[in-house]
Amino acid sequence: MNSYTIKIADYELKLRCGLTPEQLNATAKKVDDCIKLICSKSTNITKTEAAILCALEFCSMADAAEQNAG
Repeated sequence: MNSYTIKIADYELKLRCGLTPEQLNATAKKVDDCIKLICSKSTNITKTEAAILCALEFCSMADAAEQNAG
């Protein structure tokens, strides 16, 4: 496990994971981009609400991929 500090939606997070720095940065960028996109579409949404919507979207995509694989 490697220790990292990443920044998503202006929040600094410290975590340990088995990803390479490149993999983690690519994943963090996807999440950050998703939050920024949702926030850009609505002036009254918080970053926390946008993060929850991103989590729902990503989980929905993962579920669809599992169903298509099986």
